Amino acid sequence: MDFDCIILAAGKGKRMGTVRPKVLHSFLNKTLLVRTLEAVSPAESNAALKLRKIFLVVGYGQDQVRCALAEAQAGNNLISKIKIELIEQVTQGGTGHAVQTVLAQVKDLAAQVAIIPCDLPLINAHALKALTQSIPTPKTPVRLLTTTVENPYGYGRIIRDSSQKVVAIREEKDATAEERKISEINPSLYFFNTNFLAQHLRELKTTNAQQELYLTDVVGLANNHHYTVEAEHYPESQVLSGVNTITELAILEKELRLKIIKKHMDAGVSFEDPEATYVDENVVIGSDTYLGSGTRLRANTKIGTNCRIEGNSIITNSTIGDNCQIKLACLLDSATLDTNVSVGPFAHLRPGTQLARDVHIGNFVEVKKSTLGVGSKANHLTYLGDATIGAAVNVGAGTITCNYDGTAKHQTTIADGAFIGSNTSLVAPVTLGAGSITGAGSVITKDVPADALAIERTPQKNLADWARQKRTKKS
Repeated sequence: MDFDCIILAAGKGKRMGTVRPKVLHSFLNKTLLVRTLEAVSPAESNAALKLRKIFLVVGYGQDQVRCALAEAQAGNNLISKIKIELIEQVTQGGTGHAVQTVLAQVKDLAAQVAIIPCDLPLINAHALKALTQSIPTPKTPVRLLTTTVENPYGYGRIIRDSSQKVVAIREEKDATAEERKISEINPSLYFFNTNFLAQHLRELKTTNAQQELYLTDVVGLANNHHYTVEAEHYPESQVLSGVNTITELAILEKELRLKIIKKHMDAGVSFEDPEATYVDENVVIGSDTYLGSGTRLRANTKIGTNCRIEGNSIITNSTIGDNCQIKLACLLDSATLDTNVSVGPFAHLRPGTQLARDVHIGNFVEVKKSTLGVGSKANHLTYLGDATIGAAVNVGAGTITCNYDGTAKHQTTIADGAFIGSNTSLVAPVTLGAGSITGAGSVITKDVPADALAIERTPQKNLADWARQKRTKKS
């Protein structure tokens, strides 16, 4: 059986205090929008139900949200696999109004529809599976998740009768003093029978403190019409924690970040300063590895065993083998390093960089879309782009592969054992043979045969007494 999902992402998030839409704020380097979509997409693993389509309700800052969605669909495998249709809520009249907008524009909704907000940073597939594990029926048309928190301020409270049956949800601003003491809250995850929802959305009123149409009022309507509301209590309250301010977002992120770091420390990873190190949740780190203060490991980075990552390095989507050393303040993006590789300090490895074992990349060296073979070295002030470099190559300080002619990129090939003299410019396309040498300061525009010496520079002229004469004229 199929179900649809409505994601509410139209609100401004006034309490965030920013022009940026709330759903585009970042949590552990992913926007709330991306985190919500990723959590929903694996729901098709649910044996009883399969996600058919997502209806994303947009409103405030929708141009920015549309652009962010397009980027996510293009670069995120999870998100690219699901069907997403955008629904515009022209005026933001509350959560009930947002769902009314969807039903007014979509005529082929599935028989069941899940509705979730886009401001739960830790929402995951497990919680959504708990929501959808039981199918709403005509007699039990409403299913929702609840959880219990120490400080329920700001959340809607779950109102139960003497038999513990859920009879209503009361928003903070509309609750009585007694109701505000209730610690069981509504994180705003619902699963509805679509026919019931369509029928009773029409009954919503704006007679509340915010003068909006509350989706939460549908629960009270269900009770009034003698339907059963099924509430699943979810024990991991942090997973269902919503955020309304940048402060709340930062506090929640720090709590999760320290949990992630503790997990790695328990597995044998050392941190110079755990509170000043940033590790994303999908990062893998081998035991006996050391991370210096200010290090940032992002996305799907994998670090081997017995590595040393010195402070203030940023490593994104990269794979680093065992026994590697990343020295101070390096930037690695989508790079692959074999074992015993040394990088930095102040080096930049860009996407497509592949370093074989025992490679040395030194200070102020930039490598892009290039491979370096076993034991090769580029220790100082060098740019290597679109290059294939063999084993045991020595690249002298100041070397540049001139890979771009203003229109297209071209390849440089350097065979095993070549020695590139300092301040050499290699004008691609060009190939240097095995064991070849370039003289310092040369501009190499032609292929160099194996074991040859290539020198390209004008003869030096010394003009006697010229400097003294120039100084005399100035005085």
